Amino acid sequence: MVSVGVIATLAAGAYMLTRNGGDDAVEPTNEGFARLAARPLDLPRHLASGGGCELAVDAVKLPGIPGEGALAPVSAGQSAAVPKGPIYASLGGIPRTMDVLDPPSGGAWGIAGVALWVSDPSYRGPAVIRGGQLDGDGRIRFGRGRHPELELRLGAMGWEEDEGLRQHGQPVRPPKGWRVVTAMTRIRTTGCYAFQVDGEGFSYALPFFATYLSDT
Repeated sequence: MVSVGVIATLAAGAYMLTRNGGDDAVEPTNEGFARLAARPLDLPRHLASGGGCELAVDAVKLPGIPGEGALAPVSAGQSAAVPKGPIYASLGGIPRTMDVLDPPSGGAWGIAGVALWVSDPSYRGPAVIRGGQLDGDGRIRFGRGRHPELELRLGAMGWEEDEGLRQHGQPVRPPKGWRVVTAMTRIRTTGCYAFQVDGEGFSYALPFFATYLSDT
């Protein structure tokens, strides 16, 4: 059966999407976001119709984060200078799979899943998350309601997530200095997707597969 806890959390809208950096932000929040969002959306090559879902992404275990592993940039085939992180997406269950269901709002963007966004202590700046479908032309949107946003904006410094944050029923307890926030991910259909993570000095894609929660 679909988890009652997941449905209740979606209905409650407990997914915080934006965090302005506060008085200690490195630069005006809107200016930083605009500069990051101006970068082109450069996702992995779209898959041929009917092709497999090529998930070229590492799954790394993060301290205090539930699940088998969070998505991180791959290093194979890339420069050794490309680091893992500093921002990761934890989908809660199987590392490369996002469970989705129909949210209460419905509408054209009537499929929703949840990602836990995690930043390690090496990075305290802002980030913009966007994304799209790799086996189609669909985009990823974020948030509740009938008109979700094309960008997830994560501010500089702290993300002010609730202390009682849980993922798939398990408590989230990151070490001091790590930042975490949950965000509702909205799509039109299941399939292969990728987030693009843009921050100060880095840009990379995090592919994943979106599938409906089992109802059996």
